[in-house]
Amino acid sequence: MQLHRWIRTACALMAAGAVSLSVAGRATADVQPGDTVTKENMDKAADLLTPAMKWYVEHGMPMKVIPYKKIEWPRLFKEATEKYSSQVKISPDGRDIFNYVAGAPFPKIDPNDPLVGAKIMWNQEQKPAYVDNVGTEWIVELINSRGELERTYGSQFWRRMMWTGRLYTDPKPVVPHNPAMRYTEQFGPLFQPNDLKGAGTSSNRYLASDIPDDSYMYLPELRRVRRISVSNRSDAFWGTDYDLDALWGFNSKVSFWTFRLLAEKEILAPMHAGGYGERIWCAPSDGTHGVLAFSPCKINWEKRRLGSRRAPDGVQPVCLLQAHHVYR
Repeated sequence: MQLHRWIRTACALMAAGAVSLSVAGRATADVQPGDTVTKENMDKAADLLTPAMKWYVEHGMPMKVIPYKKIEWPRLFKEATEKYSSQVKISPDGRDIFNYVAGAPFPKIDPNDPLVGAKIMWNQEQKPAYVDNVGTEWIVELINSRGELERTYGSQFWRRMMWTGRLYTDPKPVVPHNPAMRYTEQFGPLFQPNDLKGAGTSSNRYLASDIPDDSYMYLPELRRVRRISVSNRSDAFWGTDYDLDALWGFNSKVSFWTFRLLAEKEILAPMHAGGYGERIWCAPSDGTHGVLAFSPCKINWEKRRLGSRRAPDGVQPVCLLQAHHVYR
């Protein structure tokens, strides 16, 4: 089953750092804009492929390489970073930040800083993608190894409301709460599948480093709301392979983890994909095309550097450790 699994495998490291990505330096592999990486010529791109992407190419997925294009921050986010970042402080263990107002808390990070991993993740926590309020409808498809669509999940509602770092909508930059909160997030209610119609989840994230997320799930078959413990946030739910802590690659509370910068590496990443939805897949999910039914053939890839020395443009690979996580 995939749940658009390629997004998780391609973007888990990208989501871990951030906010945008840096211009790549000279590549060790001989891949240029206009090239298409296939299983026949993938050796020339070996240094640019993550293990997951290498697996997809070996199973028939092509990767069209396009020129690098810089991702700019929104103007207000950039201005807030320049105005407020100098006053942000981090605790000695990296599990808390102080004096944060808006923008990126740590726009410039020394890779030799012992707290480099924590600073990267605090930038992830207050990224420009979610500044005030954000939401969309969504569809999730489960496709098995035969390339057969087994189940579809859909909802007209996903919302995240930020209570800190707000730049566009009053009240700003903070909506006061007691205890103070970072954001509230809701998935659902579902309109499909029929046996889960009405199911949904809601989470509150608090600023205090020692207060875990308050997470709840409504289960229609039980006709009750169930509280989700912090350890159960890493359990898959609704018969999918998603969990609340792994959405977007990383969706857990920064304060509960330890992070380390492991390396700097250039990879191919789909930062200007050029397409979305059913039209990007290599083959239809009719059960006859195997892996190709959940491989994105019709998107663009470009060289990006992980572990950049500049946090605003950098995505940094990190090591994650959490005592109560199901995969600890």
